[in-house]
Amino acid sequence: MCQLQEPHYNISELLEACKFGINIEIWRDAKKDAEQYFNLHSKAEIFSFVSGDQIESLIFIKTEPLRLEGRLKDVKVDSYEFKTGKIIGYLAFLKSMGTWSIKSFKYHHKMNFSGLMDNEKVKNALKAAGISRKQLHQRSENHDR
Repeated sequence: MCQLQEPHYNISELLEACKFGINIEIWRDAKKDAEQYFNLHSKAEIFSFVSGDQIESLIFIKTEPLRLEGRLKDVKVDSYEFKTGKIIGYLAFLKSMGTWSIKSFKYHHKMNFSGLMDNEKVKNALKAAGISRKQLHQRSENHDR
């Protein structure tokens, strides 16, 4: 029996770090994307957004090793999708040497089903229903219109 992957980190600890602005940083690209897609201009605005009630429907996608310059590091990254209004967002974060880091904070124009598609039960259920990965993405895109 295949089980769903569990997050490596307790996201409530990240939310608490964001709420108080303690032991938390944001990567440069994540800060640029937050400004571009969510109109958040400072670290304080980003941390407030993440820890506040603007994020709805937070869904865990997967945990994977941190990849820097093509090399895998001995640090895990948890990624989530979320909804805010009609926007689907993506949040990825890690914790290293006692400090949280927001690695990615960006807009997703469609749902990313990769975390679900790694699960054998979900794959089998979709196959039994006659739904392909492509059809699933098309249904998501049509729903957003």
